[in-house]
Amino acid sequence: YVAVIAEVEVGTEAQNAGLVRGQVVVAVDGEPVAGIASWKAAMAKLKPGALAKIKFVARSTSSIVFMRVPASDKK
Repeated sequence: YVAVIAEVEVGTEAQNAGLVRGQVVVAVDGEPVAGIASWKAAMAKLKPGALAKIKFVARSTSSIVFMRVPASDKK
């Protein structure tokens, strides 16, 4: 399983961080991400407003961005 970004809404923290459709998220703050459930679990551990270190792969290249954790991900 992988966590492929299907959509990034305009004006969201994900867009502000530079995440785009088609990127594959492989880790959040060093914790491996293998699908939507592990993405949500990793994000839920972080406090709203914190900076999350997101590692992703696009076009065979891995990159890291920092995304501010929105309050809505803390459900």
